[in-house]
Amino acid sequence: MNNQKPIEQDLSRNGITKAFLINNIFYTLQAGGPFSGQPAVIIQMGGCNLQCSWCDTEYSNNKEMGESEILGTVEQVSILPLDGLLVVITGGEPFSQHISRLCASLISIGCFVQVETNGTLTNYDFPWDGVEVVVSPKTKFLHKDILLYANYWKYVISSDDKRSDLGIPLFSTQKNTDLGAPRYVPARVSCKNIYLAPLNSKNTVQNFENRQTAVILCLKFGYNLSL
Repeated sequence: MNNQKPIEQDLSRNGITKAFLINNIFYTLQAGGPFSGQPAVIIQMGGCNLQCSWCDTEYSNNKEMGESEILGTVEQVSILPLDGLLVVITGGEPFSQHISRLCASLISIGCFVQVETNGTLTNYDFPWDGVEVVVSPKTKFLHKDILLYANYWKYVISSDDKRSDLGIPLFSTQKNTDLGAPRYVPARVSCKNIYLAPLNSKNTVQNFENRQTAVILCLKFGYNLSL
């Protein structure tokens, strides 16, 4: 369970005057969403402005890294060349920090950049045209830029959502809050760009039910199953 308290957005961490707070950087296969199965370097940012009850991110190993150190680590851990390499910036919540310049730098060395966000924050100067943003809403509150620019949407589904009228979660994932069900996607977003991922409940029987619910909702609404 996630016991980390939410943190405020810090746009002073810009990779120049201050370091980024980083949890981990590693090479693997992208697990879910539109680029599932692709080899990728994952940059896991430290900290988040939300507190999801089932969050599986380990926050105790956060460290500060400058932009050049991050770029060097991406090159070091990747088996593939940087040109065309998928780099996924996730968290925590990436937009808790000023990642715009980091994204631009990754693009400049040939990387293909994806950002995974809860959708509640953005950077004022974010390069929307050059980065694919996957938003995974956890509450009904989403930033207006996310509603306007994010092209891919991913929801975490449990068996409790089997009666969902929209095929998305019925409840917020926040601890001790009443933030409402995660908001539905804008009408401009095709169902082909919506992904449902079954919740990992750390229980075999419950996980089977979560997967079955996700499958049923995908078949009903035309969404994609993301494991």
